[in-house]
Amino acid sequence: MFNAAILGAMRKHGSRVSGYSAKSVILDLADNWGGGLLSLGAVLFYSEGALISIGAANSTTYATSELGSYIKEHVFDTSLPLTGAAQYNAWFASSVTTNQRIIIVFDTLINFDQIKIHNTSNGGNNTDLGAKNVVVTISTDAITSTVYGSAISNSAEIFNGVFDEHVASDVEDPQTLTLI
Repeated sequence: MFNAAILGAMRKHGSRVSGYSAKSVILDLADNWGGGLLSLGAVLFYSEGALISIGAANSTTYATSELGSYIKEHVFDTSLPLTGAAQYNAWFASSVTTNQRIIIVFDTLINFDQIKIHNTSNGGNNTDLGAKNVVVTISTDAITSTVYGSAISNSAEIFNGVFDEHVASDVEDPQTLTLI
């Protein structure tokens, strides 16, 4: 559902493309790397090389499902560690491996020019639980529908590809997404 006119309106002002503005960022997670659950570690937003601080004070998150203490808020909370036990820094879908949606709705529009992800690692184990085929969409509206693949108003797709499987080691393993 790529919409070039909406994407153009969401980009920052200026003669060169320098970023995106969004109220909501929606991730449709199709599948994982073969494990028994679908999971995602961290999604981090940057502007001009600086990490944008995100937490419960300036955003709300939504997900199709979640499992126990592996909550959706972990994905976007920049105060959490990027290594260690997954229950403290990752989201897990409840008993499924496909077709999940996770959303962050910011209190105000944010501007960013880069997204880095850290796929799931539980101290270097269980990396096959991490999200694989993913579509990332931005919207200027507050999107709350957690139905995988459902229509998104005032939106543009900015990534449609594969999240790398985390290396089998308890280390930070960022992947910078190539945004459309």
